[in-house]
Formats: sequence, structure tokens, C-alpha cells
Amino acid sequence: MYKLVNVMGAGNQLQATLSDLETGQTKRVSVGKKINGFTVKSISLEDGVVFSKDGETQNLNISSR
Repeated sequence: MYKLVNVMGAGNQLQATLSDLETGQTKRVSVGKKINGFTVKSISLEDGVVFSKDGETQNLNISSR
């Protein structure tokens, strides 16, 4: 559904840019933001973006499609 385009910022101020695979639109997210019912739990260069919803977590990293 989304592809991680990049991670930018420093320290705990990281933001991620996601591309919607259906529309091609990009969204910038930061920790605490909600997207499609999932909450962004963390963003890091190593792990990419970690989302959670209803106790389930999902990772989206640069190599994810």
C-alpha cells in the first residue's frame, strides 16, 4: 500500500516520506501520526517506520514494497 521513500531529520525528530503505491502521492509522517488506522510508533534509519494497530506492529523499510 505504501513505499518508504526516505527518512530525514536528526535524533528523535526523524520524519519519513511515504509514497502511496496506488496514487503515487507522497505523505510525510512523524512519530504519533496516524495513517490508515495505524499509528507511527517509531522511525529510524535502521528499522524504517514501525506502525502499530490493535497490538499488532508492522515495519516498512526502504527495501519493502
